[in-house]
Amino acid sequence: MTFTTKGLESYCVKGRFYSVAILFSGAAVVIILAWLSVYGANFRPWLFQSHYIVHFPDLNARINQMWALDHLGLLYTPFATEAFTYPPPAIFLFWPLNLISKTSGFFLWTLFTILCLTITYYVAFTYSGFRRGTLALGVSFWSSAITVMIFPPMIECLAWGQTSTILIALLAADFLAIEGRRKGILTGIAAAIKLYPGIFIIFFGFQRKWRAAGTALTSFLLLVAASWILWPRQSTTFFFKRLLNGSEVTHFESYSAFSGTYESASIWSFLKRLTFLPSSLAFFLLIACSIAVLTIGLIASVRLYRASWKISSLVTLLFVTSLLSPVSWDHYFTFTPLLLFAAVEVGRKTRFGYSALATFTVFLIPWYFFRAPVTDPTTSFTIQDIWITILTFVARNAYIFASTFFIGAAWFETRQNREMNSTQSRPVDLGWRQRLPLQFLTKGMAEPAGGSINS
Repeated sequence: MTFTTKGLESYCVKGRFYSVAILFSGAAVVIILAWLSVYGANFRPWLFQSHYIVHFPDLNARINQMWALDHLGLLYTPFATEAFTYPPPAIFLFWPLNLISKTSGFFLWTLFTILCLTITYYVAFTYSGFRRGTLALGVSFWSSAITVMIFPPMIECLAWGQTSTILIALLAADFLAIEGRRKGILTGIAAAIKLYPGIFIIFFGFQRKWRAAGTALTSFLLLVAASWILWPRQSTTFFFKRLLNGSEVTHFESYSAFSGTYESASIWSFLKRLTFLPSSLAFFLLIACSIAVLTIGLIASVRLYRASWKISSLVTLLFVTSLLSPVSWDHYFTFTPLLLFAAVEVGRKTRFGYSALATFTVFLIPWYFFRAPVTDPTTSFTIQDIWITILTFVARNAYIFASTFFIGAAWFETRQNREMNSTQSRPVDLGWRQRLPLQFLTKGMAEPAGGSINS
């Protein structure tokens, strides 16, 4: 078929029109969802019903704490359920909310949270081959809207007013989109806000990317220094009276009998659920499991990165970070939609691709519904109670099992391919674009990156 100049111009105009339509409609849906989540009295996405009925309790506490900091000089008060557990540099993130009304703050924060998710999708799409521009951004908006409506970790993130998508956007942009002298700046900012992303600085060291590691460490220290200058008493309290003496971790024991037992997916919380273990044995297992997860995860992520499977490497590191945190609530796992990109990146029909898809499926299930104990210990124990107990156990541990499974799959995939590719490079699957369900969205895509484990 031969295209005339007029026909080609018409095709390009239609293509631009569709791209702009997708962009503006996706952005409008995102804004509407954010508005309804705050101002819609009876609106909740379907998973909010009955179980996700909270209305920004964590964010509300942060706003109150910023007011107390300004007017009373108080921030790190004795630990409570809604205590401020962030490092002092996080004040820069929350303090502007003190300048507007709470309701406006809830709306802007919700919108910002969804926009950060959109940035993560945009970075992942463009890294995977989408040409940067209107179409990729529009698809990212629509992906965020769908995620907000059906994905349990994201729904919990919005319901509580949490920061996970903000941190993930910083890490994904730095990991996938930024190279050169600026690489590491966003990682340092993320580590200053929450500390746990500091594992990415260790990863840069494993990769021998000393400039990136130094840049990340420098941006982290600059933010810490700035917060120390502005809030010296609060900084001293956090670093010397909370962090160094371990109270920043041990305070979770005060309510681990409920929240830490039922909802958290960290190694520490899993061992706390095993109440029959002696404390000394539990501590030994905590150290041993943490070292194993950190070592295996870092080695696997380095190998994936060297194979140019950077999304898979990023997801592996995020799982490691979540497991090693003192607690890992559901909203820590808002990054798991990236598993779909990891499956496409490595190959959906490979064992690792199937592992990524299986792990993603686990995070689609609203396990929250099944975590609370439903049997009455004062009554006789029936066969039905046994099945309910098994379901409760699976629901409480699904995230940690899925996370461990994926890290293990990444390890075995890279180990096997390292041995197979010792003399030749692994062929790169260049036909994945034709297997996407929406082929018209892939027009003008660049070839995906790929290579050997040993490259």
